[in-house]
Amino acid sequence: MALSEPVRQDDLDDLEGVGTFLELERIVSEEADEASVQAELAAMVVGLGIACERTTETYDALVRRG
Repeated sequence: MALSEPVRQDDLDDLEGVGTFLELERIVSEEADEASVQAELAAMVVGLGIACERTTETYDALVRRG
């Protein structure tokens, strides 16, 4: 899959009792469709063979909820 803008891996964290988190970032123009960008990033992760679940919660909230 070719993306129009570069993708950067920001972080790979293993939070004890919570799981492993891969954070990706893609810089796009203000006119970019957010849903399309999210779908492209999700497809890229699936293409790498990584089983994942997207979350919008902060690490702090996930750790407290445990």
